Amino acid sequence: MMTNLKRFGSWVAFLFYAVIALEVLIMITPFTVFFYSLYAPILDFLYGHQATAWLTGFFFPHLAVAGNGFLIFLSALGPLLFILGLLFFLVCALQVYGAKLFRRAVVTGGLYRFIRHPQYLFLGISGLGLLLFWPRFIILILLVSMLFIYYFLARDEERRMKKTYPEAYAQYIQSVPYMFLPGNIGGKIFARFPFSKSRRSFSFILLYVVSLTIAVGLALGLREFSKSQIATLKRKDILVISLAPRSKKVIGQLLDISIKDDRVKWQLENKIERGAIVTYLLPSDYMMQGLIAVSTMEHEEHHGKVSKKGVGFMVRHIWDMLTLKPMRQLKKSDPDATWRLIFTRALAPGGKRVDISEAMSLNVRREPVFFVDIDPISEKMIFLMETKPEHLWGNIPLPIF
Repeated sequence: MMTNLKRFGSWVAFLFYAVIALEVLIMITPFTVFFYSLYAPILDFLYGHQATAWLTGFFFPHLAVAGNGFLIFLSALGPLLFILGLLFFLVCALQVYGAKLFRRAVVTGGLYRFIRHPQYLFLGISGLGLLLFWPRFIILILLVSMLFIYYFLARDEERRMKKTYPEAYAQYIQSVPYMFLPGNIGGKIFARFPFSKSRRSFSFILLYVVSLTIAVGLALGLREFSKSQIATLKRKDILVISLAPRSKKVIGQLLDISIKDDRVKWQLENKIERGAIVTYLLPSDYMMQGLIAVSTMEHEEHHGKVSKKGVGFMVRHIWDMLTLKPMRQLKKSDPDATWRLIFTRALAPGGKRVDISEAMSLNVRREPVFFVDIDPISEKMIFLMETKPEHLWGNIPLPIF
């Protein structure tokens, strides 16, 4: 019975980490469309219900560069935690499986001198990095759940080690009293919960619920703070979100150039009609505009054709994403270069149009209609193109900023 539970827990933990990792890797590889064809139905199901639509939302900037040092730091921290966490996990895993291969007893060297389960600690750190890189609420909940599963897996491993190496492992526990963090922080927190000794199962469930509540609450607070740090401009039913830091004056000037054009007026009156219009301002060559709307040619330029460009292109592309090339592209964008405005409808679950006051709400999805290119030097609109009512990954919910 215990063996079956352990196997089940291992598979659940693996599944949770796989979902967290795969969605991020999906977005930064040329195989995006294939993977999302399998994953999209889950997101569509969650978004299709009012009670769960918020789970598909994002709580941290992914498309835009916020004008705030703390948010920029968190953006840079994500890939760093992911890479370092994964590297240290592999080092720990090599120690453990090396000991099994050469029939050694308890692993006590390296990081195991300080904590008893560094492999789970660094998997958790890697998962946190992925969360900061792709901050969807459902990923946050999976991460918190995964951490609790890691605890139970670690306890089961210790039970088996005590049975296999009773004296050696008892001595190891005595010399290294900490499971995950020096100071036994988690144990001290758990000890403060009601019934932590008499009714441990109830206390664990309570701790899990409290942890989820705190995590979601902090994420909601971070989302509200992020919204206040993104460069935006409201004009009647139009909300402009500038992906690069720009002043309201500059945003307004570029918007005015576009909406004064008769072709844009016709699009706004006949294609979008009533409701909030979320408009994105970005450099025309921004490499992640496919998350909003983009032409087939630009999609191929961004994601490439694996059959033609090969593995080298894919590795370079993943490296560009993990080293935050899109953020650097926005921060270094030339104010005199061609700028693009992508006009989208703001929709609630079920396709209902929303008011501009709700345009950045958690459950709002945007549907692209058309985009224009503006030359700031000549102060003229130089290009207009209608788009399909979807982004490159269909209609699944993606970051709104």
